[in-house]
Order: sequence, then C-alpha cells, then structure tokens
Amino acid sequence: MEALHRKARPYLRTERAVVKASVVAETPAGSEKLVGMSSNDVRTNLQVSQITIRGSARKWRSGFQRQNPQPAVVVRNRQSVDDFQDFDDACKQKRYEGGQFIDFLADKYGWKKEKEDRQNRQTEEEET
Repeated sequence: MEALHRKARPYLRTERAVVKASVVAETPAGSEKLVGMSSNDVRTNLQVSQITIRGSARKWRSGFQRQNPQPAVVVRNRQSVDDFQDFDDACKQKRYEGGQFIDFLADKYGWKKEKEDRQNRQTEEEET
C-alpha cells in the first residue's frame, strides 16, 4: 500500500481548493466581500494519442483560442439551432409536445414516409 501511495504522490493535489476574496464595497459596518472558490487541477500529464486534430479543425481551434473573451457556446450547425427554436415556439403554441421534435422536423421538411413509419412503430410497441 505504501508503494502505491509513493507512486501516486506526484499526481496528488497540493491544495484541494483555491479561495479568493475581493473587497466589493466599504461600508460603515465593515466591508462587503465577494468570495470565489475553485478546485485545483489534477496533474496527470495525460496524452490521448488516439485523438488528433487535423487541417481545418486545427485552424479553427487556433483562431478560437485567440478570441478574447471566448464565447460560452459555439454553434456548429445554425440550421439545427433555428429548427429547435421553431420547435420550441410550436411547443409554446401547443402544436407539439416536448418529445415530438422528429415529428416536427418531418412536418417541416415534408418527410411523410419517415413520420408514418415512426408512428406505426410506436403503435406496435404500445400494443405489445
């Protein structure tokens, strides 16, 4: 057990968390502080050799890393986001329920056969 602990020691965190406090405002009763906490990274030196970044993805990533500030969300497929927003609006109007996104897409893009097959499968599952 001791040997295992000695081997793991370089990877253990020296500090569990970092707490920072900054004075927001001074008041007659004292000072108001904003307190933030974050955990320290675990040092693993992990390198996943099966994952490689190639060509256009490498160019995109380097441009993304230079953005200041970086966006919280990156939209990869604008059409999918627009479809979901349309579906959300249709749900609010009570035309669809939350689990009917595929049916919504079938109606929007005219996928009649796929929608019928899906409904038939659901009916068969309910009967069994």
